[in-house]
Amino acid sequence: YRERVIFIGQNIDEEFSNQILATMLYLDSVDDSKRVYMYINGPGGDVTPTLAIYDTMQSLKSPVGTHCVGFAYHLAGFLLAGGEKGNRSAMPLSRIALDSPAGAARGQADDIRNEADELLRVRDYIFKELSRKTDYEGFK
Repeated sequence: YRERVIFIGQNIDEEFSNQILATMLYLDSVDDSKRVYMYINGPGGDVTPTLAIYDTMQSLKSPVGTHCVGFAYHLAGFLLAGGEKGNRSAMPLSRIALDSPAGAARGQADDIRNEADELLRVRDYIFKELSRKTDYEGFK
């Protein structure tokens, strides 16, 4: 952790997210004036664990730079956009793809509607944050 580097190179699930969260919080507690470097080469992952990483990035006192070194698909692209303005980058051959969060609702109609409503709420949050972080109003 001496170099303050975090690498996201796999599907983001709860366990992996918790490891990333713990590392970010630790680095912030050690020295909140130094930048944390997040390198991304991954497919994204589950909605809630990925949003936990994003929210923690935004709450740190340490600036967070994000760098795509291969691909950042789905919510990994959202994490890439979550870096500090002026400290977000992608390698020349990197690929970035964003899309709306998806669910796999099953069961009663009310359960499906509730999950759909939650996914729409999350989608709206993601679009609002992307607009805020990138100064681009075209996310809809």
